Amino acid sequence: MKNTQNIHIAPGNTARRNWLLLPALLFILFSCCACAGLGVSGRAEGGIGGTGVISVGVITGLGSIFVNHVEFETTSSTVTLDGLDSDESLLQIGMIVKVEGTVNLDGKTGIANVVTFDDNVEGPVETIDVAGNRLRVMGQTVLVDGQTVFVGWGSDWTLADLQVNDVLEVSGLQDIDGRIKATFLYLKTAGESSEVSGVVDNLNGSTFTINALNVDCSNAVLKDFAVIGIQNGEMVEAKGTFSQGILIADQVEKKSAEFSDNDELEIEGIIKTVLSDGQLVIGFIMITPTGSQQVQINSGTGYEGGNQDDLKIGSRIEVEGNIWNNIIQADKVEFES
Repeated sequence: MKNTQNIHIAPGNTARRNWLLLPALLFILFSCCACAGLGVSGRAEGGIGGTGVISVGVITGLGSIFVNHVEFETTSSTVTLDGLDSDESLLQIGMIVKVEGTVNLDGKTGIANVVTFDDNVEGPVETIDVAGNRLRVMGQTVLVDGQTVFVGWGSDWTLADLQVNDVLEVSGLQDIDGRIKATFLYLKTAGESSEVSGVVDNLNGSTFTINALNVDCSNAVLKDFAVIGIQNGEMVEAKGTFSQGILIADQVEKKSAEFSDNDELEIEGIIKTVLSDGQLVIGFIMITPTGSQQVQINSGTGYEGGNQDDLKIGSRIEVEGNIWNNIIQADKVEFES
């Protein structure tokens, strides 16, 4: 900092010189603390505070929206539902969304600039297992529990009210076996376009499978793929018409978890692979609504609801941190029930 005022201090007057310097030293000290974020209430374990953030998770409350423990104001948000411009009034508890916005210094409130919702699957119900709390929708196994939100029909309903060929829209987290742990079930009217997100398997020319669903993409528009086209193991979203057990796709889009360096990210998911260097756990790969995501942990990573020993395959977690080379540098890992 450049001093714009000349102060003359008589030689030998040490006490007076020290008192005159004290305000300047205090100013420098508090300036440095402010730059370092000391004394400012932000996220636990060095997390997000007063900055831009991308938050991917379940809507747990309305009146604005609550996602990953933050209340985001949505009054001026751009809202997209399944690729179509929409309105904040259509956002509902249980939907898994991607929020792009800012979080205030309190770590509890923020402003959503963009809110995006994409379902896991939308199509006809094929089988219903009420006792087992599961069903199959267009080749995808859907698991239901006490946290699943049921909407549609204008009144409360349960699995026992469903019938085969009813059309459901499902939002949830995929586990390591490709099953959808449903957070949101929306009973829709028949005749709408069908769609599914999942991992490509059994690729053979212009056909592949997503779990138990056969997809024919011979006449589909391919979006965001490399020159070599669709590959086994890629996470995609396919849209089209479901007929006789086959999704005739008119569009297939590659779903990517790519973010920009230094993005602040909060994201929910399920651990797919634990990464280690010898006996030392250094990170993991998680299945998220935006695709597979690698996470790196270090000695400064904080934990809530568990500890490093609980980083196991199948664990449902929420991670906070910065992106670097498309890897989350985890400030905090929270274990979800």
